[in-house]
Amino acid sequence: MAVGVELLERERIGAGPVVGSGRGVRLLLAAALGVLVILFTAAYALAAPAVTILAPVNDHAGVLTPEERDDLARKLLAHRERTGVQIAVLLVSLPRLQRSSGSYVGMGRRITR
Repeated sequence: MAVGVELLERERIGAGPVVGSGRGVRLLLAAALGVLVILFTAAYALAAPAVTILAPVNDHAGVLTPEERDDLARKLLAHRERTGVQIAVLLVSLPRLQRSSGSYVGMGRRITR
């Protein structure tokens, strides 16, 4: 409150506002730091190379026939050419549930019967 009264008094007598008050300087420094962080982050994101998916369909589970895999890959590559959006399909087989002391263990959780 005393700072506010001092500012009003200085403006009343024509001395102008108090320059260099601690709170204003800290606010200005924080804003400048924020702008620098945003600029450096944006520059880093723009400099990062784009990843190109070479094989859009990866069937490690053996679910698709070669014809199905190639057909899906053609569709995904055509979609990328048309829209610029890359999509990849990854098919994997999960480990079978194994019986362990009266319960089944799989995928990180225990299923009791």
